[in-house]
Amino acid sequence: MQQIIAGVDIGGTHVTVCLMDISKGELLSSTMVRTYIEPTLAKEEIIQSWADAIRESYSKAGIPVGCIGIAMPGPFDYEKGISYIRGLHKYEHLYGENVKDLLSTELGKMSSEILMMNDASAFLLGELSCGVGVGFHNMVGITLGTGLGSASFFNGKMHDEDLWNMPYKEGRAEDLISARWLMATYEKVTKEKVSGVKVIADRFDFDKNAKKIFYEFGKNFGEVLVTKFYDQ
Repeated sequence: MQQIIAGVDIGGTHVTVCLMDISKGELLSSTMVRTYIEPTLAKEEIIQSWADAIRESYSKAGIPVGCIGIAMPGPFDYEKGISYIRGLHKYEHLYGENVKDLLSTELGKMSSEILMMNDASAFLLGELSCGVGVGFHNMVGITLGTGLGSASFFNGKMHDEDLWNMPYKEGRAEDLISARWLMATYEKVTKEKVSGVKVIADRFDFDKNAKKIFYEFGKNFGEVLVTKFYDQ
């Protein structure tokens, strides 16, 4: 018997939804929806955009909206559904709001039918359950995008590592390990504003500025990982 749920990945500038049959551990790839989200929108517009993507995914399967699992960046109270994201260039208008209640109302669902988890923890749990982490007892999961997400699994326990807020150089780790740092640094050096990190990555082989910036990014990233996890 099929048990269909929606898996939702909320990033700093996008929402991606895909249905999954958890009785078989299979993605229903034909139901995937990915939508760009402007993170500075008002809370009502953000919630509606997320809800529209979820409805569209279920519509592709021809079934009504059911249970929903959401991978969400922090800082966030995942059990209660309250956002504490502030000063991170995304979703400022959701600060202090009960996102789970807002979304459940928009979708006409009970809040108990929506489960929220740190995005890096959700990623790591997926890899441990049915990906490259199967059989491992110690593992670190990192998500790189608009911000820096991190989680770890050591000795049978999952931990949100909050690596984004780790003191590093003159600020915190996410200041130097994020898509916005890559784009801002490239723009500062070249005086050219680019639409995304992929534009810079595509120039790596022939653009010395792109290559230098990615090497600096990698050096910073490596130093943060070694400092945080070397002794664990």
